[in-house]
Amino acid sequence: GWYALSSVTLPSKLRSIGAFAFADCVHLTSLTLPETLESIGHGAFMSCNKLSELTLPESIVSLGDHVFTNTAVQNVVLPKGMKAIGDQAFLECSELVSITIPESVTSIGKYAFNGCTSLQEIVIPEGVKSIGAGAFQECLNLKSVQLPDGLQSIGSYAFQNCTRLSSVYVPDSVMDIGMYAFYCCEQLTELHLPESLREISECLVMGDALLETVNIPQKVTFIGSYAFGETLIKEAVIPETCMTLDMGAFMNCKQLESVTFMNPYCDFYDYDGTTICNEFDYNTGYYKYSGVIIGYEGSDAEKYARQYDIQFEKLPGEFPQPYAWGDLNNDGLLTVSDAILLARIVAEDPTLRPNTQMIAAADLDYDYTPTSDDTVIMLKVLAGKYDDSVWRTFDEKNKYYSALPDSSPAVFRGI
Repeated sequence: GWYALSSVTLPSKLRSIGAFAFADCVHLTSLTLPETLESIGHGAFMSCNKLSELTLPESIVSLGDHVFTNTAVQNVVLPKGMKAIGDQAFLECSELVSITIPESVTSIGKYAFNGCTSLQEIVIPEGVKSIGAGAFQECLNLKSVQLPDGLQSIGSYAFQNCTRLSSVYVPDSVMDIGMYAFYCCEQLTELHLPESLREISECLVMGDALLETVNIPQKVTFIGSYAFGETLIKEAVIPETCMTLDMGAFMNCKQLESVTFMNPYCDFYDYDGTTICNEFDYNTGYYKYSGVIIGYEGSDAEKYARQYDIQFEKLPGEFPQPYAWGDLNNDGLLTVSDAILLARIVAEDPTLRPNTQMIAAADLDYDYTPTSDDTVIMLKVLAGKYDDSVWRTFDEKNKYYSALPDSSPAVFRGI
């Protein structure tokens, strides 16, 4: 039957190959594609597990999902006109040694190179804007990855279990890195995170047993659960923009000596002392932390340290007092000036360096991050179309804002 094909030469004027056209041709070893070919459909050569040589004509602009999944291809040069690499395009191509990606490609699909265990290095060109979820997951021999300026997002699990990856520099153009992106990269010793990053996702580098050096970007507002768990990080400085440290963020970091909190109002999610810890106490059956927490006197960091009997050191200077809700310039009034400041924060104006109090005051809907939703609320307030009963002042008890009878709210001034 057709699955017994060992050699295929396609006609010279052919422009497209349909979905699953040669899927499961397990004896196919030779493939000749015409120079007129423009597209190859989904799964067209999936599970042709003896197909080792592949030459793609420059005329191709589109490759479907799963197109070469579970084949034996070894060296692939993608055509210069291609725009995207489809989902699972080379999934489990365990003999793939090299892949050349042209600058015309703007996206790498989900699980595109997942399980390519012979791939040792990858250079991603400057045209690529996004790397999909699990794109290089389980590339067990991947030692080097070069990420381009202009890259905007790295999907969840993108480099999970790349156990030989030693160093990664993520360019500052990247705005989003998904959860587990570098999970269990056991030989990763150094990771540079982009200064543009606002959230550090769940289990980002957890289990990277040799990781000693990682920066926490100055705009980060949220650090996810187990983000840095079970690494060899020795110290961490949590920026003043950070509003939340989620459960287990620094769990079982055996060499952790100090964690400094620049935001006195950083919210801790913890119920058993595992958010910051570096050893397990077999006498009590709980994790504990033998290092030091550094923060402002009276801050949430100090309260956390006292709760779990952790050494605490005071930062010099006065405890920064919070601004009232929406009063970004702290002048006691809610005006167009505050709306302009909020718009600049949301637009990430590089000339504006908002402090902790300004960011907290800008978070009108209490979702930890100033967004366009907060801008809408601000404009409604200024237009007199928002319920002014939501005007609140800071309350240390719940880390955000709640009505206090003795507070002196700023004065509303309409447009």
